[in-house]
Amino acid sequence: MGWISDRQRRHVTISKRRKGLFKKAQELCCLTHATVNIICFNVAGNPFSFAYPPPADGKDGDDGHRLLLSIMQQHYSHFGTSLPVAVAESKSI
Repeated sequence: MGWISDRQRRHVTISKRRKGLFKKAQELCCLTHATVNIICFNVAGNPFSFAYPPPADGKDGDDGHRLLLSIMQQHYSHFGTSLPVAVAESKSI
């Protein structure tokens, strides 16, 4: 694995790898009923997440959902920006 210098190829590659990673996480959850939370950021800083089990009934009280929001807030504060309003107010990620 090495650095992909072409920006478009890099974007396509990360999209495919992210989809593959989320698919494998979903398979793991289905087979073992494991609790899995994944969050990754693209080059632009946009978050992509996978959480299983998903937040119950769309409530913020789910520990996995709160953990993902906490990680995202730390990521954005590290870069001196704030969490996008749409993500901060969402009921599920």
